[in-house]
Amino acid sequence: MLDTRVGRQDMIISLSTRKPLQGKVFCPMDFYRFRHTHEETPSFDQKRHAQRPLWIVGVSPFDPVLSEEDGFVVHLGNPRFTARWTMNEDMINQIVGYDFHDEDLNIMLYETVLSEGTTDNLEEWWIEAVCAVAYTKGLIAVAAHSETH
Repeated sequence: MLDTRVGRQDMIISLSTRKPLQGKVFCPMDFYRFRHTHEETPSFDQKRHAQRPLWIVGVSPFDPVLSEEDGFVVHLGNPRFTARWTMNEDMINQIVGYDFHDEDLNIMLYETVLSEGTTDNLEEWWIEAVCAVAYTKGLIAVAAHSETH
């Protein structure tokens, strides 16, 4: 089952053509299959289970400048990390020593802080982090994901 973010479908842009899809047939490059999106955890009262998100994309209320083109992406699974992201062209041109830059989506990750886990295959997780940002911004859709882990 595909989650095309009902109500925001007009914002989904084809990665291959860079044009809005507006209800057109999607090409496989327009979807990303996340390794995991959430995990089942017992609720506070232990009587039921809740879904805890494993990706959070947002802003810090303590940033001196808030912009729709900048923010943080947090991965709560393993490896647990936080990274700053930007889509702002001026900011991208100023950053030296970035961690990852997806030129197709024009999303750059920098100032990654690893709080738990290993740095093995970190670039694969950065790709997933960029896709979480792109999904949040309406640039890609999500294909049905595999089992959570």
